[in-house]
Amino acid sequence: MKIYMLSNLYYSYGAAAIALPQVQAWMYMKFKCNLLIQLWNIHHVVVIPENTLPEDYDPQFFIDEIKRANRETIPEEEWLSDRLYYVDYKKKKNHLRTFV
Repeated sequence: MKIYMLSNLYYSYGAAAIALPQVQAWMYMKFKCNLLIQLWNIHHVVVIPENTLPEDYDPQFFIDEIKRANRETIPEEEWLSDRLYYVDYKKKKNHLRTFV
């Protein structure tokens, strides 16, 4: 499994980069696969290429991890979401689908 951090050069309020069309285009070109996205906090986003995960991965693991981090390590004012998002490479949607 490979995990990538997405932010800006200053690692300050960098999570907004996920919404930029040029960043989305870069992700499609770099990874060429579906992506799991975790909005960890206002400063960075975690990107996990689906093709680096084992076949039997459980999305609930990632959901539990972000919930734990939000409760234990991330200041409440920096939280973004407790959800796991999915980007379908073939559809190249500009929105993120959430796992329940």
